[in-house]
Amino acid sequence: MKTASANKTRAFRFLAISAVMGMVLACNFPLLRTADPAAAPQDPSSPAVPGLPGATSGNDTALEACLPAVVPGSTTRAQVTAALGEPVQSRQEGGFENLYYPSAVPKMFDVVTLKDQVVVRVVAHHGEKHPLWWSEVLARHGEPVHQAYSDFSQGSRTYSFPEKGLAYIANPELDVVLARWCFPPMGLDAFLAEYGSVLLEEDPFDR
Repeated sequence: MKTASANKTRAFRFLAISAVMGMVLACNFPLLRTADPAAAPQDPSSPAVPGLPGATSGNDTALEACLPAVVPGSTTRAQVTAALGEPVQSRQEGGFENLYYPSAVPKMFDVVTLKDQVVVRVVAHHGEKHPLWWSEVLARHGEPVHQAYSDFSQGSRTYSFPEKGLAYIANPELDVVLARWCFPPMGLDAFLAEYGSVLLEEDPFDR
């Protein structure tokens, strides 16, 4: 057991370094480009964000909070700041607002995206102190509805559960989750219509 735990710790450290390197290399998945909100005039983590197309009625088990007390589709800006405090930075773009908060990974930020003062998306990173194991996600949710390649780090994939309002960036070989994305639950067709263009069909590291 100690050996397995040590291996996971080393694996997580390796992935954390790889993730930062991937961000420096300007990964194409806009949902996770949150390393430095002040690095450029245009925020790369703020594409046109969908509202609630094809949304289905969720429940407490379907929506796992990426951040405490923040539920996409219902939590207001005032409730976000009451729960998390004032953000490190906020940025307006195209009718949406991004609120940046320190994450579990140094030099990277968790991001809360709002439209009309209501949360529509949360991106949260997982660090070594409170890791999330991919095997735990599978045990709880079963197999993902959709899979895609990810350029977050080598070996990572994007696993989506759109009807549960969840997507994960994980490395299945090392059993670690790097980041989690929460959004209002929607059907697969609506999810692909909104985000299909940023879900990679080919391995970006196999070129």
